[in-house]
This record gives sequence, structure tokens and C-alpha cells, in this order.
Amino acid sequence: MSEENVISNVEDNSPKNEGVVEKVIEIFKNGWNKQVILYGPPGTSKTYSATIIAAKLLAGSDRVDTQNPYNSAQELLKNEYKDNYKIVQFHPSYSYEDFVRGITVKPAKRNNGITYVTESKIFEKFCKQAQGNKKQKYVLIIDEINRAPLASVLGELIYGLEYRESSIATPYAINGKQEFSIPDNLYIIGTMNTADRSIGSIDYAVRRRFAFVQVKSNGEEIEGSWIDKNVGIKAKKLYDKLMNEEDGIFSKEYLEDQDMDVNDIKIGHTYFLGRKNEAVEDEKGYLEYRIEYQIKPIYEEYIKDGIIKRDGLKKFDEILKKLELKRRMNRMKTISKNIEMRVF
Repeated sequence: MSEENVISNVEDNSPKNEGVVEKVIEIFKNGWNKQVILYGPPGTSKTYSATIIAAKLLAGSDRVDTQNPYNSAQELLKNEYKDNYKIVQFHPSYSYEDFVRGITVKPAKRNNGITYVTESKIFEKFCKQAQGNKKQKYVLIIDEINRAPLASVLGELIYGLEYRESSIATPYAINGKQEFSIPDNLYIIGTMNTADRSIGSIDYAVRRRFAFVQVKSNGEEIEGSWIDKNVGIKAKKLYDKLMNEEDGIFSKEYLEDQDMDVNDIKIGHTYFLGRKNEAVEDEKGYLEYRIEYQIKPIYEEYIKDGIIKRDGLKKFDEILKKLELKRRMNRMKTISKNIEMRVF
């Protein structure tokens, strides 16, 4: 991923997650910790919340519009605070040499050969930027922080996160100097998907350096995110029935792992939201599209990963049928298959 700030445009109708945002702001402002991880299942607005937190921390809470917090935060970060904010995304092959310091191969000035140069990478560059202006705050968001082997990526930074401003010796020297430090005015927000079992767990040395804030699935604003009230009611009912811990698809009856915390796997509320600001022509069709091509595939992945029992799919279909969503789903499957046959 490039070092440029990346902020995608999305409709600003996600549940505001004010509780999560304010908890993290409180942690940062009181100096209890300067690195936080927002953790929860997919679709719970973790990156959305992290963006709002970054804007409130840098610009002040009063600068972020309470009615449209995400879009307001985007504008602040892209314009006024673009030099104080970065977002990177970790992945399984991400390494210390990508994030902190590493050796880069460059063309040699003589003999058309190559030369090996040790360079600062994204994190150290951002640290130096923050060190150069101690009166301002800087925020780094690390999306999908647990997708990379975190202890390896951070290396000796694990110590530096706890002891800010202390010199850390790195394995690579730049101009004969191996040390650098993490400044006090740099804040780190990580996001972590708790449902992905292909991801390694975070070890204790790393874990104790971060504050962990849970982001739960929250359906409060689903109904109001749709223009068509009937579709909004259906979407909310679908969410409530699927997520019901007594007899929904995430009840104990359908869990393969009875010790699993359902809050770690419940499908996030954002998958059930309408696009009120974009006036989708066929809202019922859009809801059914989201069920067929976004919600159900996640549930099927849970089955493959041994999180949910296959019998849960019957329950899933029962709920759709009661909400009169089954018939359209079958029609959409047929259309999809016909398209695939024509393409291939």
C-alpha cells in the first residue's frame, strides 16, 4: 500500500457508535494509553469509528458534525489535517521491513549496477514528522492490524510503544545510526476483525501495550437508513431475527464452538443499512442483493471455518421466507446463474 492517505467515500448513515468513539477519545485525552485497537466482527463500523476518532482528536470534537460525522471527519482529514493523519492496511505478508526500516535495492550511479540502501519506511517517517512538530497531534490508523504477524512487524517497537521518546535500537542503521524513538504526540488506532480465524492471535507482549475497545453489532439505525419505510421495517426485522441469541442463527443451537462469544461473530449492522442519501430506485431489490451477495456468503464462510453448524442455513432460509424475501432470492439466483453461463 502506498504511503498516501486513503479515505474511501461511503454514505454517512452508519450507526454513529458514539459510545465507542467517546471511550477512545477519553483514553487518549486522559493519557491512559496512546494506542488502541477497535475489535469486532465484520461490518460493525470499526474503520468508520476510527476515522471519526482521528478527526475529533486532531480538530476537536466540536469541529465534527454530529449529523454527518463520517463525511465531516473525511473532509477535515483530507484537507486541514492531511499531514497529521495516515491510514495503512496490514496483510499476511507485511513485514518490519515494510513498516519500520528496511533495505531497498536501487540502481547504482556507476557501472549500471545495483546498490542496497537502508531506508525509513512508513512508520518511522511518520514518527519523524511528528517529532518535528511536538505542538501538534498525529494519528496513524492501522486497518486489519491482526492480519499481519504483529510481533514480527513491530519488532522492538513493542518496547517503544510503552516507553515513548526512549531510544530504540533497530537492526538497520541509517547513516551509521541505529536508534529512533516513538514521539509522545503520535496516536495509533488499530482495527481488528474478530471473526476471521485464519488470522493469528495477538501475543501478550503486544496485547498489553494496547487498549482494546469492543465494537458490537448495533441495529438501532437500520430502519431509518431506508427511504421506503416498509423496506426499512423488513431490514430491521431481518437483523433482529438473525441476531436473536435465543433462536436466531447465532443462538447456541447453531454454534459449533459453544465457548465462542457471539459478539465476536455477529454480522455487522452495516450490511443491513440502506443508502438513503443516494436514493436507490429499487430498495427492496437492493436489500435482497445485500442478503444474497454479502450477508449470506459471510454466514457460509462461518460454516466452512467451523464456527457455525450447517443446519443454521435452514434457519436462515426460514427467516427469509417469513419476511417474504425468499421468492425474490431464488429469482436472483437464477438470473445470476444465467449470466455466468453466458459469460463463461
